Amino acid sequence: MSVANGFPPIQGVFYSVFDTEQGSKPVIQVPDGVVRTTSESEGQTPLVLFDDIKNYIIPKPALCNEIVSVLYKGYRVVGHPVHIISENYERNSFTFNFAFIFQDDADVAPYENVISRTANMFKALEMQSHYLSGNANQLTLKSAIDQMFQDLNSFSECQIPIDMANKIDIKLFPILEAPPEIHGYYVPVLVVDIVDLIDDSWNPTLDRLVTYINGKNSVRKIADLAEADYELTKKGIQHLVHYGCVVIIDIFLFSNIYAPTSTVTEICDPLNFTEFNDYCYKKRKLNHSQRQLSVADVHIKLSMKQVFKLYTSFNNGLPISAWCNQHKDLLQDLDLIRFLEFGILKKIIYMVHSIPIRLSKRDLPSRKRIEEALDRQGLDKSGADFILECMVRPMHFESLCTELRASKTTVANVLKEVDAWVIVNK
Repeated sequence: MSVANGFPPIQGVFYSVFDTEQGSKPVIQVPDGVVRTTSESEGQTPLVLFDDIKNYIIPKPALCNEIVSVLYKGYRVVGHPVHIISENYERNSFTFNFAFIFQDDADVAPYENVISRTANMFKALEMQSHYLSGNANQLTLKSAIDQMFQDLNSFSECQIPIDMANKIDIKLFPILEAPPEIHGYYVPVLVVDIVDLIDDSWNPTLDRLVTYINGKNSVRKIADLAEADYELTKKGIQHLVHYGCVVIIDIFLFSNIYAPTSTVTEICDPLNFTEFNDYCYKKRKLNHSQRQLSVADVHIKLSMKQVFKLYTSFNNGLPISAWCNQHKDLLQDLDLIRFLEFGILKKIIYMVHSIPIRLSKRDLPSRKRIEEALDRQGLDKSGADFILECMVRPMHFESLCTELRASKTTVANVLKEVDAWVIVNK
């Protein structure tokens, strides 16, 4: 299926009404020949035989005034049938529909609002001046439908005057997926030059948060540094994810464990390897004798084979601290965090989460006992809530460390004091 301007193209548009003598029938169609009734003489093969789907185009009143979509022989027909009740009509009602034809595999979600707005606008015109039922405006209406068909396919928007006071003014917008829930241990990574997007209309809290988004700070730390409300910070980061300004990775700790994915060989693609070189090498400060050299000239860059070897070596369950010691000769010029970021963002590697699982089947330890254990480790007693929660609903160390603002070793010591645990890597 072809896609124009990011949206599936409209194959055709037709306007239908319920005629008190002839029943449901198409009145206008663009392009000509996309829809035909069985009573019409055969010409070119239509996309849709109207009589096969007329009960969904001009349906019973119960199905009117909302989006109706029907699949028909490789096409999807989407409309918003309108049913108007008034004593001004012969049968005290008037029903019409502007139906749009798409290929059956098209994502029509961006069009649904456009179709509903078009239907409601013509409903208002009909109720004001009998614009549709009067039959005096069919030439103007056909011209408007034709222009709407052309403009939406070409430009994803249209502005079409209907009369002196009304016009069709619509624009297609992509339907974005709902943003993920944001956790405190997530680390946002900018993927756009955010400075170019900031203006006076920005939310002041979001403006403060952006300063601390550096690919290293967790959401919790960003909230602390910006002196912003934690929940507002999570919501702000969620908005940035929703609009494609940042992506989310896990927090970096030297106790982290990584493993290669099944797509690790993609680092051997020349385009990916070039992107790796641009992303991962540290910027060196040059001394006076090196002023004429570019940054790339003073790096000892790894070969594709060496980089592949590094990523595939994440298969022995070692924490990153021990892994770095094993490969320190190859890591001298690499920015370690960006090396890991690149692997995660490209789905070459993934982070293995360590989850403490409580072994005891006895009652939970008392809150007082947990608070005393936290106090002995120099942590805030309010962290008892998270310890109790992880006993009932296991959570990985990254989440616990972020919420308690402590190292993995310190958190592990607290857990050992209050109960027996087993660590599961997943």
